[in-house]
Amino acid sequence: MGEEMTGDSGHGRKREAFMLFEGGSYERSYEICRDITATDDDPSIVILSAMNLFHMGRLDEAEAYFKDLVCRMPESSYVHSYLGKVLEMKREEKAITHYGRAIILDPKNQEALRSYAAYLLSSGDPRSSVTILRKLFDLSGKEEDFRTLVQALLASGEADEALEYYKGRTGSTIADTLYTRVLLSCGEIDTALDVAREGMEKTDDPLFARFYLSALTKRDPDAALATYPSIIKKTGNADIALDHIRLLEEKARYNDAIDACSMMTAGKNEDDTAGIHLMIADLYALAGDRDRALEEYRRLIRSQMILMCEPNLLGKALSSFKTFLLTYYPLKTAAPMYLELISGQSDVICLLAAARFYEELGDFSEARSWYYRAYRSDYLQGGCEYARFLANQKDFRECEKVMLYVVNNIKKTTDLIRISGLVVGDSRFYRLKRLLDRLIQRLESRISMLNSHGMEYLAQSLLFSAARALDENDFPWCKEACLRGLDIIPPRPRDLSPADFLALLEACKERTLYDVPIFHTDENERPKDTIPAETLHALLELDENEKKIVDFLKAHGRANEMDLRTLLGTRRVAGYVNRLLQKSAFKGVQIIEKKGVGQYGEIYEYCGA
Repeated sequence: MGEEMTGDSGHGRKREAFMLFEGGSYERSYEICRDITATDDDPSIVILSAMNLFHMGRLDEAEAYFKDLVCRMPESSYVHSYLGKVLEMKREEKAITHYGRAIILDPKNQEALRSYAAYLLSSGDPRSSVTILRKLFDLSGKEEDFRTLVQALLASGEADEALEYYKGRTGSTIADTLYTRVLLSCGEIDTALDVAREGMEKTDDPLFARFYLSALTKRDPDAALATYPSIIKKTGNADIALDHIRLLEEKARYNDAIDACSMMTAGKNEDDTAGIHLMIADLYALAGDRDRALEEYRRLIRSQMILMCEPNLLGKALSSFKTFLLTYYPLKTAAPMYLELISGQSDVICLLAAARFYEELGDFSEARSWYYRAYRSDYLQGGCEYARFLANQKDFRECEKVMLYVVNNIKKTTDLIRISGLVVGDSRFYRLKRLLDRLIQRLESRISMLNSHGMEYLAQSLLFSAARALDENDFPWCKEACLRGLDIIPPRPRDLSPADFLALLEACKERTLYDVPIFHTDENERPKDTIPAETLHALLELDENEKKIVDFLKAHGRANEMDLRTLLGTRRVAGYVNRLLQKSAFKGVQIIEKKGVGQYGEIYEYCGA
């Protein structure tokens, strides 16, 4: 390959590389691409090289290629889309950024829309995927895109819209499992029965049988109970068998449910059927067979403590076991039986189980000790539970410290979003000023990687911060927080609306004595300080420490909390600054801005009067 390719031979080699790629011969195609790019820097061949590497599973090399291509072709929707795919395969959170960039650059790039929607669905954000999938289906009209859209609508709780899409299809509606599921979700029980029965007659798909039995259960539970055994025998489907057990339990036929569970576990490894064994233990407890229930719970929990492969199942088993003991045994007997089983365990699940047990008993000192141990074992899971306990005990200072540590140390965006939901869902947490401010900073630092849940939690945090600012007469921040919240609130939010921000803005405008604009076209054009220091001191009626803060910031431009502590000789800097902000807001002047939190506390900047 030492000779330089020219003319038809070069075009022929390129054609061959593309044909090999289309035929799935990625390694051979990549070899030819490398030969070509040694003398010809054709972007299409560079892209083909990267795609070959992607399909060969050489993701690090593919990422390097596509990142280089992004630098060379920043306006290419195709390149951004493929880089998103590579990053998604590597489980990197920045994938969403490149998917988003791809569809901004080309809203009609169907492959980019399809990849982005699939990413959102796989990351548990069906709400955000619906808008993307509507656009995709309008463009493509493909069956696969239609079905993905319907699935996203169902997952978003929009079953009625999903049914409208089915009704709007041209031609005959083919009976399928997805259509049956839509009918069940919309409460169209009779139609669902007919469609599922037709599907059972025409296919061997067990989903039709499961949906048929689900619909029959809603229409006639006794008929469903009589029908389950024959269908289970015919299909051998585990999901249908579990549905049968749940219906038997609902009808208080506990012994029959236990027999059905035993049939599912017969001849199988106990570790592989741990969830069913938990059901058996619960059923024995419901049936009043105390000894058999105790035996099942103990065996299951000890097994799970050794394996630790399903922590959620262990947590559920411990919770059920605790309820069982407190129901069937006197407290003085139940307590040592429960604690004996989990004592000596160092995993966060068992530590939290012990802590909750002591908390329910009212032994708060012992509960606090166990919660603290759980926090030390796992700052994320244990820390949140410890903070909840501290809030229950009204120890908000320690609660805020713990939650700040959790928020500051979170690494994954998914964990940050989950913890944000915990904070905005509990007034005891979001009323903690430092915690709320820090949460806003962390969320905004990852705004390009937030899904719709994260965006809504950030918007809620800004709403709470704006409401607090209004109460404190910090009108500039109230306006800014509202406008920032309106900017990032996602489509179809669940727990707030744009009207919430507008109501706060209206209240802010009504109470502001002199409304200072918070946005400027050019930061350098902001009003300069034209008020002499003595006049400013008198206007704001500053005390000596407040004068020192203003003069220091005016001289240095910016300072952190530690600088001001040294200046004043006190730790009460935040209180002085907040009082300064209130006084300046009342007088309609702006002299200090908060610029976030750094290593040495809050950062303050002088912005003139």
